[in-house]
Amino acid sequence: QMCLKPIDTFRSGFRLIIGIVALCLLSELALRLSGVLNFPLYHADDGIGYIPMPNQSGSFLRTHDWVFNDRSMGTATKWNPAGQPNILLIGNSVVIGGNPGNQKDKLGTLLQQDIGPAYTVWPIAAGGWSNVNEMVYLKRNPDVVAQPRAFIWEYMSGGLSELHTWAGEYVFPSRSPLCATCYVFRRYLWPRIHPTNESELPS
Repeated sequence: QMCLKPIDTFRSGFRLIIGIVALCLLSELALRLSGVLNFPLYHADDGIGYIPMPNQSGSFLRTHDWVFNDRSMGTATKWNPAGQPNILLIGNSVVIGGNPGNQKDKLGTLLQQDIGPAYTVWPIAAGGWSNVNEMVYLKRNPDVVAQPRAFIWEYMSGGLSELHTWAGEYVFPSRSPLCATCYVFRRYLWPRIHPTNESELPS
């Protein structure tokens, strides 16, 4: 009987390890299937702070569609200003929405629907952008600035104060996480346990 106790302990420990591994695998599979990692990715640099990467689309939680064209604009239409008169719309989350928003409900899409096919609306924005971030985009893309018949620029109080810098992988991710379970815990659960200063909002 004394010899069997270590064996039983080993078996119990082994079953516990197997159970934990199985639970982790099921969690990983469920989260990936849910589409919680299907969010936009961002390019970060010191000049512009951050900007949505071009040529990407997806559906956050498989219900909230989003898209960015070849110039990081929040539209499925490839940049082609020669078709018809253009309207440039620039701003922050008010313009682009966020992960919980749907492409059809975003400001650029709604404005395009209201105006109709006579003009093309080109929305460029990122959550948390200040007017300083937006000016960097305009300076980097002179061909975009040269084309519009109309220019709609969202301004918020304090928007000219400073550049809003990249706030890290859990605010503006630059790559898809390797571990969905780790990401969801760190992104959504950990701040409830230990509040952090990570925020999309500018200072």
